[in-house]
Amino acid sequence: MENIIEIEDFRPEAAPTVDPTLDASGLKTILRQMASERDTLEAELGAHMDYLRFTPAGLDGPLKDPEGYPRNDCDVYQIRVARSRVAVLKTDLQRLMLRLESHLHALHSLEKTPGRPREAVGSQAPPPPKRIPLCVVNTVDPQSPAHQAGLSPGDIILAYGSVLIQREGELPDALQRISTFTQAHIGIAFDVVVQRGPGQETLTLVPRTWGGGGVLGCHLVPMN
Repeated sequence: MENIIEIEDFRPEAAPTVDPTLDASGLKTILRQMASERDTLEAELGAHMDYLRFTPAGLDGPLKDPEGYPRNDCDVYQIRVARSRVAVLKTDLQRLMLRLESHLHALHSLEKTPGRPREAVGSQAPPPPKRIPLCVVNTVDPQSPAHQAGLSPGDIILAYGSVLIQREGELPDALQRISTFTQAHIGIAFDVVVQRGPGQETLTLVPRTWGGGGVLGCHLVPMN
């Protein structure tokens, strides 16, 4: 009855190819579609993980009692379904992030190409919008993944992997998006852009289990 498909761990593939005939406008359209797809995947992934966290078995606890029988304090079948779906969503999200990053690089390269055609008649294109801070690093545990990445208390996080804030109205969801992104990237390195004083630094973070709690070893708090 428990016909649940086991999903293998995601293994990064070769960088996705980008259609070389796309202009900046076409790339931006695709990037908007990918951002919408990312939000949908992150929302579903977050819902399944919230469900699992509140079950007695948790995200990865045993589903059998000490005598080898299915646990009777939770819905084992639904937990298996949720865990299987989480694995699928994590893989889909990671592959989508690879595609999104490839298209972003292509767009940046195109916009830096000298003599490229303007998309609209008029003055020079405006500079990219200023990054809106996501959150602040409150504490960092020694020897934790966050500590090894170089995060320090007081750092203002401007970008967390693909998690960015484009409008002030998105700020209430920032920490939830960071949590979802983290769970989908355990063991996978990604960039974190932080502001320290007047400057910015790009750090490389790899969420993982370690001797302390969680997979980061730091406490993030919302922007005031």
